Amino acid sequence: MKIIKPSLKRSLFSSRYLIHITVTVILSIMSIEILKAFEKAALLFPQNVIDAFKSGDNYNIGILSLPSLNAADNTSCDNIITGILSGSFFIFLIVFLITSFIGSEKKGGYMLFAITKGAKRSKLYTKYIITSVISLFPLIITCQIGVIFSLLINGIAKIQNIKRVFVIVGIQILIIIAIGICVTVVSFLAKKASLVCLCAVVIVPLLPNYLSVFTNRKIDITNYLLLSCLIESASMNETELTLGIIVAVLTSALFYIVGLLWFRQKNF
Repeated sequence: MKIIKPSLKRSLFSSRYLIHITVTVILSIMSIEILKAFEKAALLFPQNVIDAFKSGDNYNIGILSLPSLNAADNTSCDNIITGILSGSFFIFLIVFLITSFIGSEKKGGYMLFAITKGAKRSKLYTKYIITSVISLFPLIITCQIGVIFSLLINGIAKIQNIKRVFVIVGIQILIIIAIGICVTVVSFLAKKASLVCLCAVVIVPLLPNYLSVFTNRKIDITNYLLLSCLIESASMNETELTLGIIVAVLTSALFYIVGLLWFRQKNF
């Protein structure tokens, strides 16, 4: 813990982190109102327009990822609690937080200074991976507190299956950690890491839909892509959730190894 304390302090006590927390609080508290707005809008537009927000079996409306936009299907808070962490908003938040942090560490000369002082590259690389992952937890907690507060205000506090909610949220956190590792690695590898990651967040979840169309629904890779696993997690069955865990572990391990091999050879 001592070795990551300085970098963790620079991450958590920066102005950009305060901005991320503030945005998380505001949007998570507004999540129910945003859902209500989409539910009303869904009645005004044809189904093909509404289906444009669909990613696999879920509707990704940014702040939430839900199996249905029908108000009658969202009378319990199960879908909303599990949907707040799987919406594209939270994924974008991860990208901006980590890429800005790693970018500032590069520009501030902290990495180069540590290397010139004899720090082992493998330890330095792992330190930043751990720092990035730890910095995600306050956001996760804040996001859940905000949406629960919103649910209480709107009188939607009934949980139908508390065990499933805990299981899904736990797996979502694991997938979020894996995404955090991948984004950190990309931040090391790419010069315009934020742009690369944002493009991936937009494009990758669409790949299963396009592939399914081109192959007449014979091939479905939704459960094998990290981002899709998170977006679809709220509606997954036990087998799919287990596969999501495996995908999270293998993808993060692959990114970690590739990033480490590259960082060892990088010239500063």
